[in-house]
Amino acid sequence: MRLLPTAIFSLGLLLTSLPGRGESALEFGLAPYISTRTLLGMFKPLSDFLERRLERSVMLVSAPDLETFDRQLIGQRYDIAIVSPHTARLAQREHGYEPSLRFTSDLYGVLLVKTGSPVQSVRDLDGQAIAFPQRTSVTDLLGKELLEKHGVDMSRVERPHSFQDSVLLGLVQGEYPAALVNAFVLHRASESQRALVRQIAQTRKISNLFIVARSDLSRTGREALQAAVTQFMETTPEGVKFLKETGLGGVRPPSDAELKNLDSLAADQRRIWEELRLGQRQIR
Repeated sequence: MRLLPTAIFSLGLLLTSLPGRGESALEFGLAPYISTRTLLGMFKPLSDFLERRLERSVMLVSAPDLETFDRQLIGQRYDIAIVSPHTARLAQREHGYEPSLRFTSDLYGVLLVKTGSPVQSVRDLDGQAIAFPQRTSVTDLLGKELLEKHGVDMSRVERPHSFQDSVLLGLVQGEYPAALVNAFVLHRASESQRALVRQIAQTRKISNLFIVARSDLSRTGREALQAAVTQFMETTPEGVKFLKETGLGGVRPPSDAELKNLDSLAADQRRIWEELRLGQRQIR
């Protein structure tokens, strides 16, 4: 698979240097659940605040798809990253990252149809094509649980786009009869898009996105990150606007219980990563 260029923006962040890296910039990764251009624009107010508030250069980066991003995370490409909850737990247990903050609102998927669709329940979708996001996303895993609970055949699930905002757009444009996206994506959609879709079910709720930092960053560095992000979210007009527009609630450190509750999804993530790696070796 040909990898597209990684999208790169810069911001300032005061964190203790990594061993052997001197004063080189830290890389802050954003998992691409929505289109990269939209994602980077969404976090621009935060990056601007950190630029003013702190004095250490960091490269804010994303990737063309989740599979690429996950491979880079496993390889410890990112010094800091915003990732899904199951990825945060697996990165903590096996890949040298520490969860620093989590967004406080719940994460869950919503199963949608067009407003005029005759479909009234999940069961009504049996035998029809359903668009899902990329299989490494936690929304995909939660959607799989939902369909299995209602006895709907997973063989009709399609994954036509890397980004969940593209999945929503495909439903609006009539490309498939139903689609699953993160509730966050629906929250951010325009009023005109929301008026064209109807929710028929939602997945179970779990912890939302996490900010993780490499474990070889100092405790002082991680605390500086926590303080700066929390200050932006809680005390600035830009932070209040960001939380309202994204529906992410706020930020706080995660509890041990919240992290342990993600173990089964983290195990599913590990299995998917292994299957993807095996497939890549077979292609070669």
